[in-house]
Amino acid sequence: MPEQTWPTRLLHIGSSNSQILRLVETDAEKAMLVNNQGYAALSYCWGHASLEQKERICLSDENYARRLVGFSLNELPKTFRDAIQVTRSLGLSLLWIDALCINQTNLEEPDSDWSKESSGMQGVFSSALLTISATSASNWEQGFCSSMLELSQLQELFGHVRLGIRRLGSRLSSRRTGNFKPLLDNDFKRRVDFGPLNQRAWVLQERVLSRRLIHFSSDGIYWECG
Repeated sequence: MPEQTWPTRLLHIGSSNSQILRLVETDAEKAMLVNNQGYAALSYCWGHASLEQKERICLSDENYARRLVGFSLNELPKTFRDAIQVTRSLGLSLLWIDALCINQTNLEEPDSDWSKESSGMQGVFSSALLTISATSASNWEQGFCSSMLELSQLQELFGHVRLGIRRLGSRLSSRRTGNFKPLLDNDFKRRVDFGPLNQRAWVLQERVLSRRLIHFSSDGIYWECG
């Protein structure tokens, strides 16, 4: 089994009841926290966020030190909170979100953190255990977990993901998928391929390079393997 590779930073999301998150930077700490399960990555639309929203939410020089110590879940937009809920329900404790794991200060500078990190995006998504795809959300405030996604359904999701990773490879049996939609479903292109997220050009590399994706569409959950 190849050695796990890590993004520069990951978000440690803690237990299901924790309201405190923090950034982790060192490979040793990431390996200790991950329990050999890997990390999840989020693919989503930023939307038309205001400068005030970006300054409040994104990682920056101003809040960097504090976020290494800890910050509140309630500071984040709904799409991020939903991704954290899903990651926890999958039994994972580490999550990568670009706005929170890449310093967004001085983006145009040639030596900015964004300039360095953006060249390594292929490694972030190809090394993640799975990618959570906020397919139905057109911005980070909208969220993607609807009322149908109760905890019991996310726990069912956990079981299918584990089974898919260990045994089934590229597809899940339509007879055993419960709340999953088979990939041959006629609605797949309409709900996923033509959903708000996949109309964005940069998402192509995130989808193609991810080993496994969980698409949260407007009418259900879809599982896809590379």
